[in-house]
Amino acid sequence: GNTSPLMTKLAAPAATRGVSAAEKAAGVAVTMALAGIHATAGDVVELLINGRAFARPVTHVLTTAEVKAGSATLTIDANAGWGGDGSKTLSARIKNAAGDVNALSGRTTVTLDTSAPTVTNFLTIAAAASGINMTEKASGVAVVVYPPASSVAGDTVELLIDGSAFAKPVTHMLTAAEAGARKVTLTISGDDSAWGADGSKVISARIIDSAGNVGKAGGDRTVRLDTHAPGAATHALSIPAAANGIKAAEKAAGVGVVMDLTGTGAVAGDTVELLIGGSPFALPVKHVLTGAEVTAQSAMLTIPGAADWGADGSKTLTARVSNSAGNAGAAGGALTVTLDTTAPGAPSHSIVAATADDGINAAEQAAGVAFTVDLAGTDAAAGHTLELLRDAGEFAVPVTHVLTAAEISAAHATLTVPGNAGWGTDGGKTITARVTDSAGNVGIAGGDLSYMLDSTPPTAPTNVLVIPMGGTIVANTLNSTNTQLTVQATIAAGEATGGSAVLKIGGVTIATYDNILANDTTVTFTTSDGSPTNAELQAAVAAGGGVTVTLIDAAGNATTSSAGNPTLTVDYGVVDAPTAVTASAVNGTVVANTLNATNTHLIAQATITAGEATGGSAALKIGGATIATYDNILANDTTVTFT
Repeated sequence: GNTSPLMTKLAAPAATRGVSAAEKAAGVAVTMALAGIHATAGDVVELLINGRAFARPVTHVLTTAEVKAGSATLTIDANAGWGGDGSKTLSARIKNAAGDVNALSGRTTVTLDTSAPTVTNFLTIAAAASGINMTEKASGVAVVVYPPASSVAGDTVELLIDGSAFAKPVTHMLTAAEAGARKVTLTISGDDSAWGADGSKVISARIIDSAGNVGKAGGDRTVRLDTHAPGAATHALSIPAAANGIKAAEKAAGVGVVMDLTGTGAVAGDTVELLIGGSPFALPVKHVLTGAEVTAQSAMLTIPGAADWGADGSKTLTARVSNSAGNAGAAGGALTVTLDTTAPGAPSHSIVAATADDGINAAEQAAGVAFTVDLAGTDAAAGHTLELLRDAGEFAVPVTHVLTAAEISAAHATLTVPGNAGWGTDGGKTITARVTDSAGNVGIAGGDLSYMLDSTPPTAPTNVLVIPMGGTIVANTLNSTNTQLTVQATIAAGEATGGSAVLKIGGVTIATYDNILANDTTVTFTTSDGSPTNAELQAAVAAGGGVTVTLIDAAGNATTSSAGNPTLTVDYGVVDAPTAVTASAVNGTVVANTLNATNTHLIAQATITAGEATGGSAALKIGGATIATYDNILANDTTVTFT
């Protein structure tokens, strides 16, 4: 018969957090403490559920070893008849060999939970947008999981890769806040071997409830694992503008850098980045490669003017390629350039040009005008370029000169502006100078020198008149009887104010006319100093020839008379006096040396020396009165005859 209950203890280790479907299916082990119940070998112990036997009784015959050990374990078979999910009270009873059944007072309550959690439908991986690179993998890949609404605090979220658990399981037990927010972040360790080789991976998540029921994986997210970095460029970068350093204007306009992609293994879509001193520019300089650039194995990047180059000096530029996953290759293609954005200063002293004192005339302009520039204040160095400017602009033909060490030492240099430089029209001009350094930085112009360009000659003199004076006057001729020569020419008023005129006979300068006034319309020359004599005249004009008048303006432009210039004949020689002078009356009553009323005319004749008066004339005078002349004596004439 039944006896009073005996005290015992039951324990179901698997049921600590409830009995899951898997545990139920595997069989739930329940340990019974035998101490104090006087059990003997052969007694039968039975587990009860909610005070009743299982549909398929759970019994066990105690062994001597179990009695001795004071403990026995019974397993509740999956088909024992647990009933529906919920709280279950397990208890036990024992029946001895005599058939006596004693209830055991020890009880344990477990929760049967065989329902699997709901599938997780959504998760995100920020790092997977363009693939997971080596840095992202190494630092751990964060995965945001959005658990189903049925999840509760205590449930465990687990990430899977290609349907399997990671080598180092990625799990997290939900807190009440996370379950309420339906959002939790798990991080996949970078050293987990389950990542395997690069390639496509499927990341999913599943929920394991507190009973251990494993939900179906869901929220599949396919990502690309790419931990292979591009190679380093094997050829140096090139910057066409950097041959002599990078100047301020080039920096401001943007510096083009050509990268040879050889050795990088780059593909279209990869990103090229320029580095300065091994670090990115403050304003990163990047470019996404095109298929054409990859085919050409060359790409151009421009460092914008706003990029922070730092202070002037030597700079080392390199480039690196990052693939679409974000793996950054090693930097390569090192190129050292000089950044020089400081322009030379302006000359602090005035430019000097000796020929510019009275203006620059046509002849000086044509010959080339030398200007000396004082280099003080410019900070110029050998190899820098000095340039002259006209009215703040370049000459049409630039006037430049590369400074030498000797010129730098002397602190001055001379440049010549050639006649074809492009002086512009006549008028006031200002010459300045500027220095351009070897990098191409253009300094401020200075050393201003103002001058007048006057390259237009005055109108040529006209109406040149030769006026012999004293003694026997013969047009355009000087003879031994003359005492003075006056020459006069017409000029245009105002064209040579402050200038001068020069009289030349046979190319020899005879006299000058200085300080022409603004209203002068004639210039007059004379050989006399106020007391004219033939000796003075002969000293002044020794020989004849073409007579010209040259007009010179204040700037030095000269023009010479040409139309109608007279020729002066000079003959100061003494002619032998005629001899054998005879006078004969003709017709009527002829009486020697007498003229009477019957005579009709008079013939007079004289002997002359041949060649002494060639081109000259003879005059017949009677009683001092000129009676007749004989013109144009020939070279061979030995007589002159008057009638």
